Amino acid sequence: MDAAKPATLPKSSLSAGEILCEVLMNSPVAGKVNDIYPVVQDFATLPYIVYRRSGFEDTRQKGILHNDSVNMEVLCISQHYGEGVAIAELVREALDGVSARSESLEMRSCVLTDADEDWTDDAYVQRLVFTLRITPNNK
Repeated sequence: MDAAKPATLPKSSLSAGEILCEVLMNSPVAGKVNDIYPVVQDFATLPYIVYRRSGFEDTRQKGILHNDSVNMEVLCISQHYGEGVAIAELVREALDGVSARSESLEMRSCVLTDADEDWTDDAYVQRLVFTLRITPNNK
């Protein structure tokens, strides 16, 4: 007896990290880092990138979901300061002003809205914040 195939749930802007990661993986950024991780990575080889959703605004008109605004943080973590800045520049080039479409989501726009830097756990961190406008593609 064949197991029933689980129903595919429609995706919303809560899945914005998937499309952001896809854009980064298909850009020159992927060749400059060891990996790109969602949310957190405790054991990774420098340099690497971590991304996470840090804010969300639901946009509805007459009760119908339209474009959501999602803030995504992209952390470029490296052993050397200059290397981290160079990776952050590549991330900006890959994402700032870009739109993209996946099977289930459309990133209508992506704009760099904030950036800062830090030193933590013996690594340099370049933090970039992008505001994405996401539309579900579940029609």
